[in-house]
Amino acid sequence: MKNKNFNYLEIGVAYGLTLEGVKAYSKTGVDPDPKFNLRYLPTNCKTFKQNSDDFFDSLDNSQKFDFIFLDGLHEINQLIRDLVNSIKIITKDSWILIDDVVPYDSVSAISNLVESKNLRETSLFPNFIGWHGDCFKIIKLISTKFLFS
Repeated sequence: MKNKNFNYLEIGVAYGLTLEGVKAYSKTGVDPDPKFNLRYLPTNCKTFKQNSDDFFDSLDNSQKFDFIFLDGLHEINQLIRDLVNSIKIITKDSWILIDDVVPYDSVSAISNLVESKNLRETSLFPNFIGWHGDCFKIIKLISTKFLFS
């Protein structure tokens, strides 16, 4: 985006670092369990402490965003719903950025967080370095359904 006059939506804010750092006219963050005090965000930032399905269901049809960052639940079925819902509310000539599509390794690519953590603990590399889930599957879906159809 060339200027700061855009509406930004972030699904999955976690510690709020990205949400806080984005320079935008208005910012909206959605997370059922944010890991920081929401009161410390700038005044141009609205937050919703709910899951993304409920957030999208509650939106007014006129609400649109210019840039959407998808970093929510790291499971392909949820990511597909978030992407489809985002496409419905994005303005023309705008962006959707999807995080966690390049896993560190096969353990971080396991779709279940608990299973991934348990396997990591019993592996040769026990330090938990992150979980990406099976978000990588969205690349094939996008390329087959949108790019080459």
